[in-house]
Amino acid sequence: MKQLSPYLYFLPLFVIYLLVIILMGADEPEGDGIRYYAASHHFLQGQLTDPANPDIRNGPAYPLLIAPIVGLNLPVFFVHMLNVFLILGGSLYIFSLLKSWIGTRWALLAAYVVALYPPLIMEVPRVAYEALTVFLVCGYMYHLIRCFSDEHKPRDKWLAAFYLAYLALTKLIFPYIILILVVISIGLALIYKKK
Repeated sequence: MKQLSPYLYFLPLFVIYLLVIILMGADEPEGDGIRYYAASHHFLQGQLTDPANPDIRNGPAYPLLIAPIVGLNLPVFFVHMLNVFLILGGSLYIFSLLKSWIGTRWALLAAYVVALYPPLIMEVPRVAYEALTVFLVCGYMYHLIRCFSDEHKPRDKWLAAFYLAYLALTKLIFPYIILILVVISIGLALIYKKK
């Protein structure tokens, strides 16, 4: 396979996502999107939530990310496009991670399988945190694995830590899941170290 810029490999996905937004995107936030927009408005006013009706079901990560779009009063289309770039960024991380192990063609196939996962495509035209979660998980995996490779750079540690911390702020249950996984990982590391 000819070596192209990795970004060109993902151009067809960009076109597919753009069509999904055009065909299925709403002009106003719907469902959970209304709550995310409200949380963004509260952030812009310097509050975590509405003092009269506190609602902390969502983590602050996604509302904080879309706050500039909400603050500039841009159309919801821009939030949908942000979702596109987050999913494409996650797919690019998967491609970059796997390319050296399984080759360009198979790494590209794996990235496309993730990017074309139907439930994920359905999140593109919504105001929802799933695209951010995919980006953060893929970025965390990429930089964490690079920390243990010969090609690692100091920024890999910092980016892995940042992605994991921001992921913990994405949904209220995520810090508990991360904590459980850390405990399991430490336990497995201790078991295998004894062998």
